[in-house]
Amino acid sequence: MTPQVQDIRLRRESRFLQIGEYKIFVEIDGSGPYILMTHGLGSNTNAFQPLTDIFSKQYTVVRIDWPGHGHSSLHRNGIKFSVPDLVYIIQMVVQKLHIPSVVLVGHSAGGVASMIAAAEYPEMVRGLAVLGAGRTRANQPASKSFTLSLARQARDVGTATTVDDMVAYNIPSRDSPLARALLRTVTASTSAEGYAQMCEALCADSHIDPDYSKIICPTCIIGGAADPISPVSVTDELVGLIATSGRAPKRFVLETGHMMIFEDINETANAIRTLLNDVTF
Repeated sequence: MTPQVQDIRLRRESRFLQIGEYKIFVEIDGSGPYILMTHGLGSNTNAFQPLTDIFSKQYTVVRIDWPGHGHSSLHRNGIKFSVPDLVYIIQMVVQKLHIPSVVLVGHSAGGVASMIAAAEYPEMVRGLAVLGAGRTRANQPASKSFTLSLARQARDVGTATTVDDMVAYNIPSRDSPLARALLRTVTASTSAEGYAQMCEALCADSHIDPDYSKIICPTCIIGGAADPISPVSVTDELVGLIATSGRAPKRFVLETGHMMIFEDINETANAIRTLLNDVTF
């Protein structure tokens, strides 16, 4: 008699959603309560593949490509996107997929948009994990100047030409060759215009920090001890700002650079698990 083999196949789907004048690429894995993962500058849904493999066994993991990143289009009429546009995309993905409530997991620029969404739509967001995120660069002259120089560089020579410099900046440690290789592959495939527009969005006057006291859901802030983009001081600043809501976020500092998902997937996943244990769907 042939023994029965348990069916371990999980939902796996990809599609495009028309959101305003953007075609947004979406990947959906697993079943159960919803987690929406959003990536940072020069990245795409593949940045979250390690976390998707872990959490899709118990949750429905939704990943999206930001405009001009991965498979998503830029604005059909050539209008540059903004951080408020990213927040709107989060809201509309949740609405179009009929998601009743969601945990947001955002890395870098994705974390920026996720914090704003959590503050503006508390009834929608049940939990928030922020990885390597920061605050607006519009009022930070040095950071703004550097980020806008990256936009000009991307348009002048493309992302593939400067990818090694970008990788070294994101992952300073040479002890993570596989993490560097993964990031190199992801970043080199990003369109120059998409990369440039994200840089400009992060520096624009339209990028306004949220009212952090309105982030009332369970929250964790994950930083990297060697992250030059969002240093530990920024992690601590965000923890303090969100604590004004009356609910102190959990704080995690990993022995990584900016790309903690690639550099230490186990500790990144453990931090997110700690958050999920506090979430009521």
